[in-house]
Amino acid sequence: MRRARNAGLVLCLFILYCVLLSQGLKANALSTLVGALAAVPLTLHLYRRVLPATVGRPDNSERSDTAGREISDSNGGAGRVSRPAPSGTR
Repeated sequence: MRRARNAGLVLCLFILYCVLLSQGLKANALSTLVGALAAVPLTLHLYRRVLPATVGRPDNSERSDTAGREISDSNGGAGRVSRPAPSGTR
C-alpha cells in the first residue's frame, strides 16, 4: 500500500509540474518534460529532509541524545535530563 501511495504521489507531482511549466512559464514540450523530471526527485528529497517520516515509528518515552544522556518523560517531569551518576567518588 505504501508503494502505491508513493507512486501516486510521484505521478501527481509530475503532472502538476508539467502543467505549471507548460502553462505558467510557457515552456516548450521538451523543456517541460525535462523540468518536471528534474523537479520531482528534488521535491521529494526536500520534503523528506524537512519533514522526516514519523508515521509508523513507535513513540518511545525514553531516548538518548548525542551526549549519551537519557531524556525521559517518566523521570519526574517533561524536559528534565537525567545524567548518569559519577563513577568514582573521593
